[in-house]
Amino acid sequence: MGGAVLMELAIHHPERIRSLVLISSFAYTDNHLNRTLKRLLKTLTSGYDAFFDACLKLTYTPKFVEKNRKEFRKIKTINSKTASIQVLEDTINVCLNVDLLDDLNNIETPTLIIAGAKDVFTPPRHGIAIKNAVQSGKFIQINGVGHNLPVEKPEDTYLQIRDFLKIV
Repeated sequence: MGGAVLMELAIHHPERIRSLVLISSFAYTDNHLNRTLKRLLKTLTSGYDAFFDACLKLTYTPKFVEKNRKEFRKIKTINSKTASIQVLEDTINVCLNVDLLDDLNNIETPTLIIAGAKDVFTPPRHGIAIKNAVQSGKFIQINGVGHNLPVEKPEDTYLQIRDFLKIV
C-alpha cells in the first residue's frame, strides 16, 4: 500500500516529491488482486496466524520461505501478540478501493518501478501499467524473487535504486 500512498502524494502534491521508487506496487485492483485481497480478508476471520501464513505464500517465493522457516516462525510469534485484526481489515479495505490509474499521467516525477518476476500478489503487470501511465517511468523486473524484494534480494534491489537515484 505504500506505493499507492506515494503515487497519491505525487499526484496531489508534486512539489513535495523529487523522485519515486515504487516496489511491488499497484495503482488499481484488477480482478486477480481483488480476489486475493478478499481471500486475505476472509483469512483474518481465522485469526492472525492464518493470515500470516497466507501472506507468506503471497509475499515470498516458496524456496525463500522454506530456507527461512525458523525466522518466519519467530516473526509470526512476535507479531501475533501485537497485530490488530481491525487495522489489517481496514488496510485491506483501503487497498480494495485503490484506483489511481487514470491520474498517473499527472505524475511528472522521475519514477522507478521495480517488480519481482515471481510476485504472485502484485504481478509485474501492475508495475508495467504504472510505468506506461507515468510520464517519466522506468520499469525493472528482478528475476527469481516474489513481492518483498528488499528482503528476498536486498542487494539487487538496492543496486537498482542506487543507480536510479544517481541519475535523477
